[in-house]
Amino acid sequence: MEFQRYTNTEQEGWQAIWQLYEQSFPTCETRMERDHIDAMRDPQFYAMGIWEAHTLIGLLFYWYNGEFCYVEHFATLPSVRGQGYGAQCLKELCARYPMVLLEIEVPVDEMTRRRQGFYERSGFQVSGYQHSHPPYRSGDDPHELIALSHPGPLTPELDETFLAYRKTYVMRYSEAGRASRA
Repeated sequence: MEFQRYTNTEQEGWQAIWQLYEQSFPTCETRMERDHIDAMRDPQFYAMGIWEAHTLIGLLFYWYNGEFCYVEHFATLPSVRGQGYGAQCLKELCARYPMVLLEIEVPVDEMTRRRQGFYERSGFQVSGYQHSHPPYRSGDDPHELIALSHPGPLTPELDETFLAYRKTYVMRYSEAGRASRA
C-alpha cells in the first residue's frame, strides 16, 4: 500500500480521488472544489491518495500542525471495504504521529455504530466530547460529531486547542469560512 500526497489537481489520479470524496460524504460535510484547491497549497494539509498496485483504494485528508494530526476525511472504495485496508491505513498513520484526532457522526444507527466500532478496534478512544462541526458551505447547518483520539484519551486542554485550530485554521478553507471573514 502506498500513500501519495497531492498538492494540486493536475497530478495523475486526482480526479479519481475527488470522485471518491464526492461519493463518500454528504455535500454538507465537504468543501467546494475551489476551497479544496486552496487547502492543498497549505503545508499543514495532506491530501493523500491511497494506492495498491497502481489502483486507488482510498483517500485520507488530514492536517498536521506539529502537535496533532486531525483526520478530516477518510474513505476507502466500496469494493475494498472489509479487506483490512482501512485498518492498515490507520495503523500507518498512527505510527507517524504522536496524537491523531478525528470526528465521526454520533452513533444512532447500525452503520454509525459500526463506524465507531471500526475506529475503536483500530485503537481510537471515544473522548466523550461532542462537537458541533461548522458548515463547510454557506447556508448549511452545523452537524453533530463525537471526537476520538489515538493513542490515548483526549484531554480537555487538547480538545480546546483542537476546536480552536479547526475553527480558525482548517475552516478558513471553506465557503462558510470565507463568508465569516468577509
